Amino acid sequence: MVMVVRLAVAALIGLWNLSAAHAAERLRVVVHELDANGVSPQVARVVSEQLRSKLIETRRFVVPEREKMEAVVAEQSVSLSLLACSSQECAIELGRILQANKMVVGSVSLLNQTYSINTRFLDLETGAAEFSAEEKCQTADDLFLAAERLAARIAASVPQRGTVTAVSGENIIIDLGALDGVSTGMQFRVLRRVERVQGYWEEEQVALAVVTSVQPTWSRIEPQRAGLNFMRPVSIQQNDIVVGVQSITVDELPRYAFLSVYSRPVGAEVYVDNLFQGRAPESGLEVRLTPGKHTVRVSAPAHRTEERSIELRPDERRSFNATLQPRLRRIPFRMQVLTGGYVQDRPANAAFRSRLENERMNGARVGIGRVYSVFMSEAGGSWTHANMPADRSFGLNEVHNLSLHAQGGISPRLGWVLPYVALGYEFSRFYFNDQNVFEGQQSLGDAGKVGNSGWYWGAGAFLGHWFHVGLRQTIGRPETDFRSLTIGVNLAGF
Repeated sequence: MVMVVRLAVAALIGLWNLSAAHAAERLRVVVHELDANGVSPQVARVVSEQLRSKLIETRRFVVPEREKMEAVVAEQSVSLSLLACSSQECAIELGRILQANKMVVGSVSLLNQTYSINTRFLDLETGAAEFSAEEKCQTADDLFLAAERLAARIAASVPQRGTVTAVSGENIIIDLGALDGVSTGMQFRVLRRVERVQGYWEEEQVALAVVTSVQPTWSRIEPQRAGLNFMRPVSIQQNDIVVGVQSITVDELPRYAFLSVYSRPVGAEVYVDNLFQGRAPESGLEVRLTPGKHTVRVSAPAHRTEERSIELRPDERRSFNATLQPRLRRIPFRMQVLTGGYVQDRPANAAFRSRLENERMNGARVGIGRVYSVFMSEAGGSWTHANMPADRSFGLNEVHNLSLHAQGGISPRLGWVLPYVALGYEFSRFYFNDQNVFEGQQSLGDAGKVGNSGWYWGAGAFLGHWFHVGLRQTIGRPETDFRSLTIGVNLAGF
């Protein structure tokens, strides 16, 4: 049984070493269990796990999980209490047992309703603390964000470290890419392990290199030649180590603000900067945002939308209470944007009508307007013309009538049919091909007036989205009354 345990532990160590080899010479960092001061041990353990997880996500470190640490400690016949020992000496001993380069130690505290995570980054070779960092927050839920920020700060303080994976002519590839924070123009020192004394290895700088192109997981570098070394050949070999010239500086580490949105009525839709965030429950909808100005919009059916601009500071928590006012029910309508149709006018004046071929004027009609569920309005015009036989028209051959109209009416909706009754006013102007008709005689009586205007009434129906039919009768113009038939097409559906 003991042999099985030893083999299992050896396998774990081997896997860790293998992962480290594939992790581009990344530092091996152990996160010691954080002390609990004013919080439960469970909270401290959860925060410790969050810190491990976020350090792994930075792709800068090899970080063992707690289970692996327990297995290795047990194999070394060391008490598991070493994992919970709070002294720096215990932490350093644990780190060396785990063959780590660095260690994170610290505590989770609650004081005066403020949570804080204090950490120190230890170099296990010297036992010295390289730097310390602290993050504070107001609620236990925000401890996860605080741990995320600490991981970012730790990663920012440690130079990037990788290896040369391939050398082919001038193509030199390293196993660090955009996901590791590498960008074009970054400088790296190229190091090579040299055995100065038997069993003692040093890292010797062989070149400086600059990044020329970047991919997600790898980059291309080329050696720099400057000054007295301009003519000196630079030999970079596979498996050489690359280290960032300086630590990555983080100008603005991720900080957040929190907005809790409450709505009346409950369940209203919440949008921030035109992005849907969810529906606000009775307990409110919490939205995590970056600090700065944001536009918040809350909307619900049959209610007026409330929109407000809010500026949030880092780590600020604010509530947004939206009481939406009921919206007055609007009369629904369907819009008849543009209609066109065929018009046939029949004059009421018998003398005028007798001089028209077929006793009718034929032409085109256009209307622009709206059809409401109850009310309708329209404005438009028509152009009609007719031939006039020479033997009955005193030499006239054609007559044209341009009319402009405006009307309003009632249009109750009956399924896909919108019947209507309308009252309107129109202005008409007649054009004849021969103006001599007005010089000696009134061949058309009153119908020969150049201008003519007055009221009319009409009835008809819109049939679905695309067709309509209607009848009109002018009012109060006995000599020039027209009865009109219109058959049309809705050029734009209503």
